[in-house]
Amino acid sequence: MTSEGRPARPVVVYTDGGSRHNPGPAAIGVALFDREAPAQPPDPHPFFQVGVYIGQATNNVAEYLALLRGLEEAIAAGATAIEVRSNSELLIKQMKGEYQVRNEGLIPLHGRARVLAMKLPTRFVH
Repeated sequence: MTSEGRPARPVVVYTDGGSRHNPGPAAIGVALFDREAPAQPPDPHPFFQVGVYIGQATNNVAEYLALLRGLEEAIAAGATAIEVRSNSELLIKQMKGEYQVRNEGLIPLHGRARVLAMKLPTRFVH
């Protein structure tokens, strides 16, 4: 059971990050949904959601910060597995190992995300 009394189960994590200009004022958004079983759609009501202004950042940094927040919240909520859904092709393909991470600013964020994603079964969907 989670601290909110919810049974532990797979969690679907929707993430998005963006900046106005690149870099520029940036924000992230994260929503977490319970999923009864991997083959079923997620509960239509998020049990956690947040939108946060993060200051000056590039679009890709904002995407990674949203991913990190989503992974941290899912783990804290007692997820048994995580499915991350993002509209960022770069983020998803880097997390799957299909693209290399070459940007110096993204390397530490990618490393932190990989460490979190390795804590339990995690799937990335674009």
